[in-house]
Amino acid sequence: MSLQDTGHPAHAFRRILATRTRWWILAITLLLGVLTAVAVAAAPPSDERTLAIIAYPTHMVMSVTLPFLGVLLGRDLLSDPAAPIAPALRAAMAVALGVATLGDLVIVAALAATGSDVPGAWDHAGLIMLGGLLMQPVATLTGTGLGVLIRPAWVACLATIVIPLGVWALLGFAGPLAAVREWVTPFPVAGTLISGEVDAADWARYLVVALIWGVGLNGLAALRVRAHRSG
Repeated sequence: MSLQDTGHPAHAFRRILATRTRWWILAITLLLGVLTAVAVAAAPPSDERTLAIIAYPTHMVMSVTLPFLGVLLGRDLLSDPAAPIAPALRAAMAVALGVATLGDLVIVAALAATGSDVPGAWDHAGLIMLGGLLMQPVATLTGTGLGVLIRPAWVACLATIVIPLGVWALLGFAGPLAAVREWVTPFPVAGTLISGEVDAADWARYLVVALIWGVGLNGLAALRVRAHRSG
């Protein structure tokens, strides 16, 4: 199917899952989430089993492979000059929200299946699930941006892991700048969101990270796409 008709959101959504490779990425992402949730739910002593303890590794593992879908969609924007950019990015976000929702359901089911009676096991449940819904679209949009800006696709997929973590690690060695990484890299922000214990500064940090890795990176990608098409 050509991306020429993707002005309609449904067409863009179908395109992001139009190949077997993309379905494999989606399936692997969900499988990793299920396996992680089950393993973590079974591992801790029963008096330490909480929703937050299960949610953190589950969503973090899923956020490793989910951006690969975004990378492939970014490559589509370069290969098809008729592909509208905004619907494609909205479709990427819709897929990310769907995956995050399924991840939340798996996390809840994993905790419920253990019959945990730990005091506070379900504390901040709404915020914890919201955290997953907020972090996965940023992860996917990181993929779309790098998918346009970096070639080939497999290098861009690797970059979705190496660049954010690399920036986080390098800033950790930068002395006074170490505190900056809490505001500009996704890793620490995601951990805070999924903990459910979020204050005003944490929300501000999320907005900064979303602007950098979601809006800013894809703004550069959009310029790259337009330059590619006009050239």
